Amino acid sequence: MTISQILRLGGCLLVTAGTVSATTLTATISGWFASDGRDVRNGVPTLQNYAVGWDPVDFEQGVVLRDFFVFNLSGVSDTIVSATLNLYLPNKPPDSGLGYLSFEASEPYQLTSTNSSTSVADIVQIYAPGNTKGLSIFNTLGTGTVFASTTVTAADEGTTLHLALNAAALAFLNSNEGNSIVLSGQDPAAPSSGPTSSDCSTCRFFFTNTDPTGAYFKQTPKVTLDLTFAPVPTITSVISAGGFGGFSAVAPGSWVEIYGSNLAPDTREWAGSDFTGNNAPTVLDGVEVTIGGQKAFIDYISSSPGQINAQLPSNIATGGTLALTVNNGTVPSPPFNVTVNGTEPGLLAPSAFLVGGKQYVVALLPDGATYILPAGTITGVPSRPAQPGETITMYGIGFGPVTPSIPAGQIETQTNQLAASLQILFGQTPGTITYQGLTPGFVGLYQFDVVVPAVPDNDLVPLTFNLGGTAGTQTLYTAVHQ
Repeated sequence: MTISQILRLGGCLLVTAGTVSATTLTATISGWFASDGRDVRNGVPTLQNYAVGWDPVDFEQGVVLRDFFVFNLSGVSDTIVSATLNLYLPNKPPDSGLGYLSFEASEPYQLTSTNSSTSVADIVQIYAPGNTKGLSIFNTLGTGTVFASTTVTAADEGTTLHLALNAAALAFLNSNEGNSIVLSGQDPAAPSSGPTSSDCSTCRFFFTNTDPTGAYFKQTPKVTLDLTFAPVPTITSVISAGGFGGFSAVAPGSWVEIYGSNLAPDTREWAGSDFTGNNAPTVLDGVEVTIGGQKAFIDYISSSPGQINAQLPSNIATGGTLALTVNNGTVPSPPFNVTVNGTEPGLLAPSAFLVGGKQYVVALLPDGATYILPAGTITGVPSRPAQPGETITMYGIGFGPVTPSIPAGQIETQTNQLAASLQILFGQTPGTITYQGLTPGFVGLYQFDVVVPAVPDNDLVPLTFNLGGTAGTQTLYTAVHQ
């Protein structure tokens, strides 16, 4: 039986999975710059259309056009996991008379970052032909890191092009949350110089536009940016492992169950490949648990229901509360305060061993297969009462330090002994403990080998313990017959 199976004998607590949040931003301003230094608002300050390509017709001389879009991320704080830029390509009529104007069958479009030297304050100014600042801005548009690309044809007129932004774009957006940003684009096939207005057979040009006033073009959809955010992990409860008592307080080196939503991307337990030698993993598929600034050791994660099983570090502070957080990928949860005691002992006694309203402790005979219960109590579970003089094995968590000292997060490889005194009683009669320490081959699991004392036959023998003179809080039973 693995530690995961032991820890989950008590079953899972169902919680509702969280939902992915999203928003759509509208460009605060959009437009183009030409290779002669002018921009879209030269002479028409209210115009916000956006064009790319080679245009030898509508200007005094042929120019290359590159477009830009300004988005305000001041209200964005969550981690962006996907982004899509939506560009509407109008019909020639009835939208505007300007749509796909290339004589080529298709044109490439490339969306990129914009050089940091081009600020939002600069780009929203009006520039006339020949303006050196305008030309400098033009040279930065559509030439940075590629964020998305597509191919445009005449068949796209009257439709919205959806450009899915790549990982580089997501990194850029996340690093600029709270600010305004400039995205820009170009037709990389557009020549820097080209045919004259009298010979447009090789023009490379397409145009998309919007006019907020409607004075120059029919109003068409503005540029928008769809953002999807990583769900924020939310912790609803933290208990010591449920099969061991499920206490609201925890202890250093103890196992805990964390419940909530958006805690993990998938469901699995740790595997041998997750270990480094005998050291347990602190990260499982991008999931981390931190308490008091230290990383816990992750044994099990579940996306739905949201659950994490983790062993706490052995040297966290005790005697108060500590903040526990979950990181799912790059997204942290709000902190959840947990009470940490020096010890918080509990014996393995899952709900599966609740019989007739009485909670039996899990105890095994030396064969490792026969449980100490009234015979036939649980269907499919080999069981019988213990006999006085037999040695039975019980398991626990939260019993504190051992000697020699063994830090949390390691597979136990040697025998050891509890640092605190332990007494296990059958009714009022103590059993003889032959081993009390961490279990070899496991992480953070205590093992107690106890010789059953001579007590009267009873299927409901109260089983209690005290650690360092303090009584355990579980109400448990076992079965003993001569």
